[in-house]
Amino acid sequence: MTLFVVHDEAGQITQANKVFDPEGYGDLLADHGHSFVALPDVHHLPRPGHWHVHVGSQELRERPVMPVTIDKPTIRAGGHDTALISGIPREAKVGIYAIGQLLHEVGETDQVEIAIPVPCVYRIRITLWPYKDWEAEIEAI
Repeated sequence: MTLFVVHDEAGQITQANKVFDPEGYGDLLADHGHSFVALPDVHHLPRPGHWHVHVGSQELRERPVMPVTIDKPTIRAGGHDTALISGIPREAKVGIYAIGQLLHEVGETDQVEIAIPVPCVYRIRITLWPYKDWEAEIEAI
């Protein structure tokens, strides 16, 4: 059995297939223009949120964790108390969400200070490839 991991130019996994008779399967993928890595004797399917293909070495690797921290997940509503998120890679995008809707997006910063005017929960999502997405909730009470 061989695991074929199809990926895009950045190494994001788009498909993973366990093939029990791999003869010619790599040629078929190449003929259709797919970039892939063939891994014999790998028995797990890599979850795209946790794995990527390192394009330079053509290795399957776990996605790294961003070194982001938050000083407190609960603040007082009204705008005077804040939560500080720091350690953000400057190239990352920071999305601030409430009730599933994007309220604000921030980029090119290494920290974000959040104040919430009314009691509610904000969800913060930080994305930067190939890092795993970082998420946290900040609740204003």
